[in-house]
Amino acid sequence: MSRRTWIFIWMLCTLLFSVFGQPAQAQSSSPLIIVLKAEGPVMPPMKEYIARGIRLAEKEKPRH
Repeated sequence: MSRRTWIFIWMLCTLLFSVFGQPAQAQSSSPLIIVLKAEGPVMPPMKEYIARGIRLAEKEKPRH
């Protein structure tokens, strides 16, 4: 291979490493807040909506 090809390969590898070689960053240190809006009487659909929101909050809570 020519010197030009090697330089191109080296530059490509350097670029890819700089883009994909970075360590993962934490999303945020602030807590997750889930807001459920409920209006009207608590009927079966509303009850399921609230239960689903609680399950989601329990699933997403941080583990220390």
